[in-house]
Amino acid sequence: MRIWEVNVRYTCEYAHLLSLYVEEREVLCEQCGVTREPGLLLEWDDGSDQIADFTNTFGRIVVKESVADELLARFTGFKKAPVEFFDHPNLYLPKRITRRTPRRVWLPYEGPPLCELRVTREVDLDERSSVTIEGKCDTCGWTVYKSLEGMEEHDLAKHVPRQPGKGLYIPESDVAGWDFFRPKYTGLVLCSARVKQFVEGKGYTNVEFLEAGDTVP
Repeated sequence: MRIWEVNVRYTCEYAHLLSLYVEEREVLCEQCGVTREPGLLLEWDDGSDQIADFTNTFGRIVVKESVADELLARFTGFKKAPVEFFDHPNLYLPKRITRRTPRRVWLPYEGPPLCELRVTREVDLDERSSVTIEGKCDTCGWTVYKSLEGMEEHDLAKHVPRQPGKGLYIPESDVAGWDFFRPKYTGLVLCSARVKQFVEGKGYTNVEFLEAGDTVP
């Protein structure tokens, strides 16, 4: 089975979010210092006031809550997680709009309800995957990847197709019955072809699917 990376585009057409650092994090391993993934504290960036179905946050995925509900009704492997907007006085709608006023989503936020699409199903990578490991914790097994190679790439500068025979390979048994999943120790959001077909059929905005790899027996 082909597996796909959920790629939320960074474009000028739609507003995107900056994820701010959250200091209070639960330490999971004293040896390597790895922490639990914190909640999202967000800030809208300048550039656009149009909110897409999928919003770029430079890593994690934020969607309209209505979209998340439609996906949850049909697919497995993720949950909705709340998001919070940073309450900065300079981000409130100014009383006077001029030509110099940046185009952006202002506070107080009055747009459609948003949430994080947080993957709950984690899977192992098969040894055939095209990855380079930089380090691994002897205590908890946390792995730092230097590179994940051979996957399809697409950004504002280039489009690189998947390299034949390379990419990520995941055991079929790990994803059987699951639609969203991610390889352990990565921030990737992967999905099945069923998800890809549904999302493309619905015409959700600002999201595309990149060929990441295959499942293997």
